[in-house]
Amino acid sequence: MSSQLALLACLGFILFNVVRDVKRREEVSNAVWIPTLWVAVLASRPVSAWLGAGSPASAGATLDGSPIDRIVYLGLIIAGFIVLSRRQIDWGVFISNNKALLLLYLYLLITVLWAAHPFVSFKRWFKDFGNVIVLLVVLTESHPPAAFRAVFVRCAYVLIPLSVVYIKWFPGIGRAYSRWSGEMMATGVTLQKNSLGAMLLVCGLPFLWQFLIRNEEGRGNVSRVDFWIYVSILLMGVWLLLVSNSQTSLICMLMGVSIILTIRIPSIRKHAARFGGLVIAVVLLFLLLDSTFKLKENVLEMLGRDATLTGRTDVWAAVLEQDTDPIFGVGFCSFWSDERYRSSIPDWLMFSSHNGYLEMYLDGGLVGDAILIFMLLVIYRKITKEMSDGEDFAIVKFAFLLITIVYNFSEAIYGRLSPGWFIFLLIAVDYPRPKPVTPVVRDPEPELMAERVVPL
Repeated sequence: MSSQLALLACLGFILFNVVRDVKRREEVSNAVWIPTLWVAVLASRPVSAWLGAGSPASAGATLDGSPIDRIVYLGLIIAGFIVLSRRQIDWGVFISNNKALLLLYLYLLITVLWAAHPFVSFKRWFKDFGNVIVLLVVLTESHPPAAFRAVFVRCAYVLIPLSVVYIKWFPGIGRAYSRWSGEMMATGVTLQKNSLGAMLLVCGLPFLWQFLIRNEEGRGNVSRVDFWIYVSILLMGVWLLLVSNSQTSLICMLMGVSIILTIRIPSIRKHAARFGGLVIAVVLLFLLLDSTFKLKENVLEMLGRDATLTGRTDVWAAVLEQDTDPIFGVGFCSFWSDERYRSSIPDWLMFSSHNGYLEMYLDGGLVGDAILIFMLLVIYRKITKEMSDGEDFAIVKFAFLLITIVYNFSEAIYGRLSPGWFIFLLIAVDYPRPKPVTPVVRDPEPELMAERVVPL
């Protein structure tokens, strides 16, 4: 098959699936396209990179960034704010329900004051806080779980097949070579293999959830066309996850799938909250035993990784050697663009420490990490309470909460404009679901009743 024919077939497949999805979701408004476009950009590559007008370098590598990307992000934030204004969101309720998360954002905003480039740091903070505005469009829908699925399922319909076509037929777009090892990386619609793994993780789990929901609603009678579409997308995702060689995403994907499938067993579903606590206890037990028996090294060896996590431990050591403020950090998203540190760290270091907790330490010091841990505990408590009702959405929230905690041990997404951080915020933000509007049935007027009396 020629590359042009493969791309044309892929675009037809994408259009067919997206149109069918839109027609089926009558409970979801057109405003959901705002967060859908937001996620599609975060999960693939910047618009400037698609247009060939920007450098594919990390956001930390440059101060100004691309004006095209700024316009796109600002436009989506403004569009989201307009939707929320029309829906008359109760900001008092939002602030009251999300104090821990807003405390983290407030502290990161304060750290802008001592950043090397305060205005640049503030722009990055503002863009990141735009995540909250955009995700509230999802949470203020009449049926938030359906809107949640719509966003990520539509992104999966587009990004997963397109990644396959790019890798197989357009290697100049879908493949890249490692800067250090020279090895070929499968990148698909993204710019780096770990980004491809993150896209599959963020889009794949909601897509699996959608498949399970459709199967249960239809009592197993999903149409043959739907069944093979779901299976084909899932198989494409599995293939991409394997060729991406992103072990962190693979581990987190297996963890998320295990949680979602296990908790659907009726006997376990009745005690969903206890199951959540058991999962956390197992993770903590593993960490405790690892300190004595070095279990992590055995697991890494089974996965084909070395004990340094592909050089990550060397990165952590080199970063911690820098003379940063241990209490308050160096300012939000400021370390990698601060000339004092760029001139003293080794040339082989990129623009990330590959650890979300270390990155938060660089941004806000021990205070920032303390607030982050406090926020995670508050969110965990809220989600486990929701799980006691046995709702699917709460189960998916718990899966992504645990995934985020584990993922940030080898990648950095806390406070970073990425699909993983967006979906974490989406499951973390607490906003009450809109109450369904029920029509009020009034008794007929006495006068009308009198008119209906038929005289004898």
